[in-house]
Amino acid sequence: FGPHLSSAVVQLGPRSTVLQFARLRGLLDSIAPAIPLAVEFRHPTWNDPEVHAWLRERGAVRAWVDHYNDPTRGVSRDAEYL
Repeated sequence: FGPHLSSAVVQLGPRSTVLQFARLRGLLDSIAPAIPLAVEFRHPTWNDPEVHAWLRERGAVRAWVDHYNDPTRGVSRDAEYL
């Protein structure tokens, strides 16, 4: 993408848990801060102060997503969406 790339989103799968934190650190350390990053976690185990502090230290942000399969978000399969 060369000069046209302004940022990137790293999207983790719904089965990716905080147990893979070391792998994520390795990935982000290899590309940040050269490319501003947003990371989308889909598993509730990533709701961890250590993970969030680590993202802040590297200038990365968390991308939030509402998904009916995440019981911590209080959204159900029966919810009505506008």
